[in-house]
Amino acid sequence: CPGLKINVIAMSGKKKVKRTYFSKKGLEGMARAKDFYVKNKKVECLCNFYPENGNGIEGYVNTIPINDGVHINAFWSALRSALTPYAKKKMPSIKSVKELIDGVIHVRVKDPLFEGQTKDKLGGVKVEKEITAALKDDFVKFFKKKSKVARSLIKRAKSIEALDKDRKAKIKALQGIEKDARKGRLPLALAVSQTKKP
Repeated sequence: CPGLKINVIAMSGKKKVKRTYFSKKGLEGMARAKDFYVKNKKVECLCNFYPENGNGIEGYVNTIPINDGVHINAFWSALRSALTPYAKKKMPSIKSVKELIDGVIHVRVKDPLFEGQTKDKLGGVKVEKEITAALKDDFVKFFKKKSKVARSLIKRAKSIEALDKDRKAKIKALQGIEKDARKGRLPLALAVSQTKKP
């Protein structure tokens, strides 16, 4: 929030320590030249690519922290649409792209519809379409200027997918060996080596 001021008073031994945190420009003040940043009537979004540990997107609706719902879906949908032209054959899954992104999306919605038992999910098909449209054009412009970022994102996401696929195959193979061992069967390599003994 632009203009947000937080005063923190903490005790250090018997001494009071006061710190003031002030955000003059909000998200815009945190944006660096290499980041994706957009602000319009509907959406404000800041996105950092390739953090050490991607946490995905943190969502806010009218300044309320809401990390699930159509605004988050709209973000991933707009990003996927903008990245697809840079994928040579197949676009990697959004799940693998999520590991390469840290960001915040804040949407302003009149009369928001909150869903779920705890009302912690933003609903509304119309709202999702509006947010997707508001973000997609800006993502397209961003990647047009920084196509290297788009290609690198796709390449890294595909590497993550390949590693995940390899890990799953190894787990499946180990589960098969464990299953055979329980039934008293030896893995093929061990069985062959035992038959060759004099």
